[in-house]
Amino acid sequence: MKGLAAVVALVVTTCGCAGTERRLNDTVNAVQLELRRGQVAAALELAEQAVSLTESDPQTVAAWRSRLLRAEVQIARLEMAAALPDLQATLPDGQAFDPLRARQKYLHAQIQVAQGQLQPASEALASAAPLAAGDHDLELDLALLGSQVRARLG
Repeated sequence: MKGLAAVVALVVTTCGCAGTERRLNDTVNAVQLELRRGQVAAALELAEQAVSLTESDPQTVAAWRSRLLRAEVQIARLEMAAALPDLQATLPDGQAFDPLRARQKYLHAQIQVAQGQLQPASEALASAAPLAAGDHDLELDLALLGSQVRARLG
């Protein structure tokens, strides 16, 4: 809990000194840190903060990034039904949203794998790969989950 307090203090301090984009980036980084620590409750709280930072303009890249981050945390908490609305929603048109479309497909594939739907997960991962070009972290995530799915499919 002390770790969460320190992260929240960092985010609050940053909020007073920077614009929304900076606050959002700091919050996203804090969510990822909490996920790595296994502190999924703290990560969800921070992810909800990220979503609230973008509520005034919900069809932006930043807003969708926040929504998908929240879905990722919900999946980590095994709250698949809570994650599905953002994973089934249609992102706005435009190339700027392609990496987010790839992440959306990746997260949906995670749920499909957890539910034993390996073939649809494999197809989702294959369709996500071209959209992820240039996002090295996502490309690694796709490759790792894809190899797990292929191994399970035989």
